[in-house]
Amino acid sequence: MRFSLLLVLTFMASCKPALKQNSESSATNPLAETVEASLLSAGGVLDDSSNQSMQAQLSWSPISQAHAACSRTLTHQGNGVCVRNVNCDFGPYLWSGQVTLTYNNQSQCQLTGAGDYFTREAQFSRTGPRGTLQTSSQNRATWDGQTIGGGTQVEQLDAQGNLSVSILGTHKILTGTSGGVVFDISVKTQSPLQTNKLARNGRLIQSGTIEVFHNRLQATATKQISNLQYESTCCYPVSGSITSTWSGQVTGSAQITFTGCGQFEILKDGVSSTHNMAACE
Repeated sequence: MRFSLLLVLTFMASCKPALKQNSESSATNPLAETVEASLLSAGGVLDDSSNQSMQAQLSWSPISQAHAACSRTLTHQGNGVCVRNVNCDFGPYLWSGQVTLTYNNQSQCQLTGAGDYFTREAQFSRTGPRGTLQTSSQNRATWDGQTIGGGTQVEQLDAQGNLSVSILGTHKILTGTSGGVVFDISVKTQSPLQTNKLARNGRLIQSGTIEVFHNRLQATATKQISNLQYESTCCYPVSGSITSTWSGQVTGSAQITFTGCGQFEILKDGVSSTHNMAACE
């Protein structure tokens, strides 16, 4: 009888279906969470300033085309202050809040030459199947005691339109549908990102270093950017790579390679895994 029960249990275990990866987001893996948070912070500021739609033809998502309905139209408030009201919904997603871009040249929402810059401050939320992701530029402490905030600053470097992107401090907190905090992440650049243009079509982020503080884990993922290529229909890179190194309570390093819109592979300790991004910001 005991032998028969063991056989039954063994058979049931062998027939157990493999766990499916979360189809909405990469946020099932702490390293993947830091990848998504860093690229939302970097890409969102460039998309806002170039009035790109919140369109992303995510290959895994059945509602990818619906992103096009969410515009990024800026309204000039005067004295170089431009505002985008983030109120949009489609499928399972709902955005609410505001983004403010402040230009040092007091222009109507545009960079006009070398030395011009703007600062993006964000305060909005995105609600989806996993809960509500809150984005804030307010000052807040990281797990290791640094106080960062202020949003993101983009400066035009030359007449050709090359740009420097400095994330001064952005925070992203995901609260699950049950009310508990899923992750609490802060982002800033260690060295500015270097890119060739604001608009997505042909945008290339050549280099730069981003620090991502995973505050609940008490660990920091430092990310070296290498040739992240964008295209017009995607708010995420479609190719390029990132080298990520942990410090703090988590150690180790990994290589991240982008394989298409909203998809990337992580190679860590000889093991490869595939991850999906969620919606744009």
